[in-house]
Amino acid sequence: MKHPKNCRILLLCLTILWMAFIFYMSSRNDDDSKAQSSAVCEFLCEIFVEDYAELPPAQRIEMQKRISFPVRKGAHLTEYMVLGILLTLTAASLMTAGGGSGSRRSENRCGERDGESDRGAGNAPMHIPNAPALEKAASHALAIGLLYAVSDEIHQVFVPGRAGQLRDILIDTAGVLIGTCLVRAAGRLLRKCDKGTGTMSH
Repeated sequence: MKHPKNCRILLLCLTILWMAFIFYMSSRNDDDSKAQSSAVCEFLCEIFVEDYAELPPAQRIEMQKRISFPVRKGAHLTEYMVLGILLTLTAASLMTAGGGSGSRRSENRCGERDGESDRGAGNAPMHIPNAPALEKAASHALAIGLLYAVSDEIHQVFVPGRAGQLRDILIDTAGVLIGTCLVRAAGRLLRKCDKGTGTMSH
């Protein structure tokens, strides 16, 4: 059963690393943060605005300013959407550790459990969290994500030029919620595919 254990450890490490990345991005002072946002805005303008390079400098700067707000908030949303995905997957993997009642094992064509057919090859069975387990994992992920969003905004109060904002907490929490919904949708799809494969094999 080494493979599921390795998967749990990997997901946990990825989640911690992503939280550390968010912390690092929030630690950047206002000048560094604005410079990064300007670079991203300029990159997007070069891609999507026709003849952007030929526009007067003042007009290019004005265009960057117009899209700066949605770009910055979109970055917030995306950061926390990824966090929501990682938190949900990590919570689900920990809850279904050992193949308990929170998961179901995929079956092969002969109707045997993969754990039985692959035991000789040393392969671990595949665990697909059931709907209640995934719902519970998503709830845990949303709660942790909300707490982290609050702590992130409190952290920014102490960063020069930055400020904590309730609006950003709401945006971050929405990102986590989207991430949990994506994982739940993927779980439903995988269970349907697995069920359909099992039905066709019989």
